[in-house]
Amino acid sequence: MATTYQSLMDGAPWRRKPASGGPAFGQRMADLGRAALRITAGLALVAAGLALAATLLSHSPTDPSLNSVTTAAPRNLLGTPGAYLSDLLLQGVGIASALLIPLLWVAGARLIANRPTGRLRRGALLSLAAALLGAAALGLAW
Repeated sequence: MATTYQSLMDGAPWRRKPASGGPAFGQRMADLGRAALRITAGLALVAAGLALAATLLSHSPTDPSLNSVTTAAPRNLLGTPGAYLSDLLLQGVGIASALLIPLLWVAGARLIANRPTGRLRRGALLSLAAALLGAAALGLAW
């Protein structure tokens, strides 16, 4: 009787189901990889939220930016990239750009805790719209 490659692969240890009837080793490893990727993405979102908070809180109008040329070192906690980002966000959207920070934190925490992210895309779009409308309202009121 000739053995085929497929029949040899079906008997491989990573494809065999354990005696308890649980998932095969390959499936368990795939699940582990997905969980690691999900946790890494969640940590990246939380770190991005922390970086955004740091760059907005340490904003200085005297830092170098697209409309301010200076030879002085930036005082922003994230250096020159943080100075540029905070300047763009605060001039483009205003203080309402701080609404993006909790959005990043909540999305990251939900990914880490393996909770459903819900309507993350809708939340992001609504937060962006709220930031723009808040900036327009503050601009008109000022």
